[in-house]
Amino acid sequence: MGKQSLIRTKSGNKVQSISEAKIDNYLFESGYHPIYEPTIEMEDWEFKPDWVILPQKSLDKPLIIEYWGLLRKENRAKWVIDRLPHYLARKEIKENIYESDERYHFLGIYPEQLDDLDVVLGKFLNNGVTSLKL
Repeated sequence: MGKQSLIRTKSGNKVQSISEAKIDNYLFESGYHPIYEPTIEMEDWEFKPDWVILPQKSLDKPLIIEYWGLLRKENRAKWVIDRLPHYLARKEIKENIYESDERYHFLGIYPEQLDDLDVVLGKFLNNGVTSLKL
């Protein structure tokens, strides 16, 4: 990771924010072993998704999870506003490539979904759902 990670989660990962810690802790408490910011290659691109969960339990292939934290609607810092055009362009590229790669499942999580992780992640992880587009 390029930046200093600040928050250690229950899984032992060091994440960038309280929101990411909440997701990482949810995954770990649900019995999954999240890998934080691994480097993966897809279509000649190199990515560092927020998490990859390798096949386990109901997952038949790795699950890529991205938390779109800069898309929160309130209390945006100026640096966030300035960075949004690049962030949104990169998000679109990532989503298109992640969703088209049949070797992976993909799930994007938005800030407003943090209080509903049982719905957002629970359905996907615990019920063997093989695709979930939110």
